[in-house]
Amino acid sequence: PLGDSGVASVSAQPRTSASAAVRTVTTTRVTRVHEIEAHNFSEAQDIGERFRTGQVVLLDLRLAERDVAKRLVDFCSGLAFGLTGEIKKVGDRVFLLRPNGVELPADELKRLREKGLMQ
Repeated sequence: PLGDSGVASVSAQPRTSASAAVRTVTTTRVTRVHEIEAHNFSEAQDIGERFRTGQVVLLDLRLAERDVAKRLVDFCSGLAFGLTGEIKKVGDRVFLLRPNGVELPADELKRLREKGLMQ
């Protein structure tokens, strides 16, 4: 509604829905991360398929050309957003894609750090 000043006022009341429900998120532990050293955009299909099936993907773009790396990061960002996962920069031109509800064990994180893939 318009106020006396002609500016619309917006109510800050929370939206509620009869179909809103509480969902339980099950956490899955992964034993190994799938590592992809990408050189061209054709690897996007493999990344997408693995992510959709619940695999954590480590995307190493250190050897990819700048334009290819940018396209792959854009693709992976959309993939993570669309499937409610996460993309995180973990090193110089290295990204970790984690599906929703999937956690990495400490020993796997340690292995990736020792390989120089994570900071």
